[in-house]
Amino acid sequence: MAQRDLINRSLDAGKDVLETGKDVGSKAAERLEALVNELTTAAQDQVEQAQRLAQEAVDRSRRNTEKLLAGIDTEIRAQIANAGLATKADIVRLERKIEALSGSAGGAKKASTATKATKKATTAKKATTATKATKKAGGTATTAKKASKASKKAAPSS
Repeated sequence: MAQRDLINRSLDAGKDVLETGKDVGSKAAERLEALVNELTTAAQDQVEQAQRLAQEAVDRSRRNTEKLLAGIDTEIRAQIANAGLATKADIVRLERKIEALSGSAGGAKKASTATKATKKATTAKKATTATKATKKAGGTATTAKKASKASKKAAPSS
C-alpha cells in the first residue's frame, strides 16, 4: 500500500506538472500572439507613415516644379519684352496699317510710276550728253570721264 500511495502521489504530481506546463504553454502562446499583433500594428503604422512621407515629397516636388516653371515663364517674357520683338497684337496692327496704305496706294503707285519714267528720261539725257562730250573731246576714255563730270556739273540734277 505504501507503494500504491507513492505511485498515486507521483501521478498526482505529474498531473500537476502537466497542468502547470499547459498553463505556461498557453500563457507563452498568448504572449507570443500579443507580440505578433503589436509588431503587425507597428509595421502597418510605418507603412502608412512612409506613404504619407512619399506623398508629401511628391506634393512638395510638384509645387517646386510649378514655381520653377512660373519663374522661367516670367523671365522669358521679360527677355522677349527687352528684346523688342513684335507681339501678335503688333503684327495685327501693322497688317491693318499695310492694308489701309495698300488701299490708298493706288494713286501713289501711279505717281511712283511717273517718277520712275522721269528718272529714266533724265538718265538717258545724261548719257546722251556724255556721249556728245566724248566725241568733242577726242574719244579717249579719260577724256570721256572728264567730259561726263563736266556735263554733270553743268546739268542740274533732279
